[in-house]
Amino acid sequence: MILEFVPLGKWLQHTPAWVDVVVRTLLYSLGVLVVLLLEKAFEGRHEYGGFSTSLAALFDHPDLYHVWLNLIVVSGALFVYNLLSVINRYIGEGGVKRVLMMPLPQAPQNQ
Repeated sequence: MILEFVPLGKWLQHTPAWVDVVVRTLLYSLGVLVVLLLEKAFEGRHEYGGFSTSLAALFDHPDLYHVWLNLIVVSGALFVYNLLSVINRYIGEGGVKRVLMMPLPQAPQNQ
């Protein structure tokens, strides 16, 4: 949530909002991947005789699929969060919540 207020650069200010969502999601997902890999390497350091050998062995270990699955799920959640954050900026603080709490409008009737 704190990184939402960090500007990513002047070039991003003049691009469509979807670019901001995609760039932030990719950057945050890269950070998640690094943390997940470091966590798995740290867990297996005793089994493989050190941190670096554990990290290298992770790429041949069945746990790598858990890392990928976690990355996909967390990236999806980050994408939705970033998307709703951008929409909230346009419709005002609490706007997404207000819209979601309102009943759906009636669909127009074809005559």
